[in-house]
Amino acid sequence: MVFLANSSLPAWAVVDLYCERTGTEFNVNAEPLNVWTNVWAVVLGVGFVIFALRKTQDGRRRNDISLAGGVLYMTVGIGSFIWHMLGYNVLLFMDLLFPCFFGAWFIFHWLWRVLRLRRVWPRLLLCCIVLAALAGLFALGDYMPFYQYTSVHWLWYVGLYPLAVLHYCKARFRRWAGFVALGLTTCALLFYALDKAMEKEPSLECWASGAHFLWHIFSYTGFFFLLLMLPPEDDEEDLTACYSCLWPTAFSKREAREASSTKG
Repeated sequence: MVFLANSSLPAWAVVDLYCERTGTEFNVNAEPLNVWTNVWAVVLGVGFVIFALRKTQDGRRRNDISLAGGVLYMTVGIGSFIWHMLGYNVLLFMDLLFPCFFGAWFIFHWLWRVLRLRRVWPRLLLCCIVLAALAGLFALGDYMPFYQYTSVHWLWYVGLYPLAVLHYCKARFRRWAGFVALGLTTCALLFYALDKAMEKEPSLECWASGAHFLWHIFSYTGFFFLLLMLPPEDDEEDLTACYSCLWPTAFSKREAREASSTKG
């Protein structure tokens, strides 16, 4: 299997990829900082869900799309928590899959909410291309010298540059948020690469705590600002624009119920 943390080891072997390591087996105390800093994603996700349920100043409320984003954001931390706690070779996907899904979800809705690209299929196609690119780069990682220090995270980092500029030029809501997310991701990637360098290079001595936990804190905070980049939503317009062509039957039934309730 190519999607293993270490392709030379069995799928259920315990692997050690980070500086922080306090035990011979993986559990919540084997990498305490790497494990428990993932709770930060859950805290921020819960905060965003509470924020999304509040009405905006002009009386609008974010709909289920935003709530789904907050929940999906929390799964990023939960997947990473499981990976760092158990450390099985095959469980690396828990640390990569959920961030990819969150990134695809964000791109899909940002194209509509900010760039006003209404058609669903082009957005879905772009998200699939991004996910395929990430999977391909992960599979070819052994052939990329810099990959051993940054993994596939560099692709998301590079993609944030044009996204932040476009958001500043096109958005009318929190235009600065893209640059904040980019700055936080820059710091996060530096700490990620530092931890990898200390773990791989014999000339460098690993810190007892490592630096990977700082990657968690800065990257999760950067992801949170991506959520804040999406403006408040008009429920009907957004839901119809995003999903009506995928599930037209559900929307026709809903519209029929609304029409009958109005008449009543």
